[in-house]
Amino acid sequence: MFPDDCIQYLTDSWWEEKRPPRRERWRLVRAYTRHVTSAPYEVTLEGRKEARDHSGADFTIGAFRADPRRPVTPLPVAGIPVYPGERLTLNKGKVRPALIIATPGTIIEQKVRAGFPKGHYVPTFLVAPFYTAKSTGSQGGFSREFVRRVKCCEYTQCFWDMLPLTDEHPGSILRFDQLQAVEPDICSLQSTEWILSEEAQVILHEMLLRHLSQNELDPSGFAIQAVEEIRNRPDIP
Repeated sequence: MFPDDCIQYLTDSWWEEKRPPRRERWRLVRAYTRHVTSAPYEVTLEGRKEARDHSGADFTIGAFRADPRRPVTPLPVAGIPVYPGERLTLNKGKVRPALIIATPGTIIEQKVRAGFPKGHYVPTFLVAPFYTAKSTGSQGGFSREFVRRVKCCEYTQCFWDMLPLTDEHPGSILRFDQLQAVEPDICSLQSTEWILSEEAQVILHEMLLRHLSQNELDPSGFAIQAVEEIRNRPDIP
């Protein structure tokens, strides 16, 4: 089902069905992930309509300025607590396909956590989001030339794939540079029945290490062999 100008075409299997749909590494999931933008918004609490009424507050929304010298006057609002040193920001996001890169890890025992804020120990999954590769104009997508280069693995932070979830936008781009920590309950982390094959896991692991280390691919690994074969094909411009 994969075109002949991508790494997946050279493998015996890429996506495999595996039930039940557990939350595990290399599992395809749907998760609420934020849009990574250059300028998030900042919420500034201005006051309350009544001094003793904490059910609502007046606030303004403006561009976030990452200036540690900027004075922040905390306004006590029970529903929106902001502690010294914190900033209240707004970011857009959506539920999109993602790949679990790491699970929460070793369980932290209750006796170690006792007496400390629960939020310090919330288990999180590390996921990499997928974006549709099909150009949809101003609303999203990528240029054909960019997608072609991604298929040839020219950018360490991107990897082209076809997800088995829908036929509407078969091409997707995995973003290693947008790894996000996702809390499974709040952020709607929903597992699917699809997981990468063992062969695909080896390739993605090598690709991920290449991006994190900023080094070249292992010359003895399978990924470099596949990349070179794709790049050297005479019918691929």
